[in-house]
Amino acid sequence: MFQNVKAFFARKASLEVDKTGQPSSELLRIGVAALLFEVLCSDGKQLHIEVKTLRDALSKAFDLSEEESELIALIASQDPARRRIPEYLEAIREHFSVDQRKEILKLAEKIIFVDGELDMSEAVTRDLLAFQLGLSE
Repeated sequence: MFQNVKAFFARKASLEVDKTGQPSSELLRIGVAALLFEVLCSDGKQLHIEVKTLRDALSKAFDLSEEESELIALIASQDPARRRIPEYLEAIREHFSVDQRKEILKLAEKIIFVDGELDMSEAVTRDLLAFQLGLSE
C-alpha cells in the first residue's frame, strides 16, 4: 500500500498504479502488453531482443517478477487478447494519466529502436499508437 501511495505522490509516470493511485488492474497490464506486442509485430518480425525488451519493460513498468512479465507477455500475444485492443485502449485512456500514456509510448519506442532500425511500418504504428492513446497533437 505504501509503495502505491509513494509512486502516486512521486508524480513518476509509473504504471504500477493508475491515475488515482490504485494498483493497475490486470486489464491494464495485459492491455499495455498487448499494445506493445502489436508494436513489436509491426515490422513483420519478432526478434528475440524485441521480445526480451517487451518483457523487461513490463517487469519494470509494473514491478513484476520475470515469471509474471513472461506470463503477461504470453497472454497478450494470443489472439483473444489482441482482439480486445479497442477495450484496452479505452481502459488505458480512462485510467492512466497523460504522463502515464506517454510512458507507454516511450516503452513502444524502446521496442521499436532496440534492433537499431526504424522501418515505415514501425513509424506508422508508433504514430497510430500515439493517436489512439490521445497523445497526438
